[in-house]
Amino acid sequence: MVKKILADTILGLVLLVVMSVVQLLISNLFDGTGNPDTMVNLLFLASALPAGIVTFIAAHVARKSSQKDALIAASVLTGIHLIFNLLVGFGNETAGIIFGSIGFYVYTLLYFCGPVIYALVRKLPKSLPNRKRPAVIEGEKND
Repeated sequence: MVKKILADTILGLVLLVVMSVVQLLISNLFDGTGNPDTMVNLLFLASALPAGIVTFIAAHVARKSSQKDALIAASVLTGIHLIFNLLVGFGNETAGIIFGSIGFYVYTLLYFCGPVIYALVRKLPKSLPNRKRPAVIEGEKND
């Protein structure tokens, strides 16, 4: 379980870079002369669908094998996304703008839903069966 969460964390950091590039490309479409609140909201709204698609593809690349794994991945990826935006918001004093825009929440929802939708589309099992070690029979050595 720890290895899966670590792998999801690394995947989440890679997705931060990918989505930052996507948001940079989308922000180049705006002229930048509008209200900052509106610009941030539009940026998040415009990058929400690409975020869902990227996280869907990431779940496929990471080969999630159950709905439980996909839900854990979605939670870890979204947690990393939230922490990153919290740090950026407090770092450049735009936390109110970021967390005050409806676009941020739409973006976050689709970011979370990517792996979950992947699990539903692929009809993954709810969870994999537990693989317990066989009980040690008295007198036998278990190596």
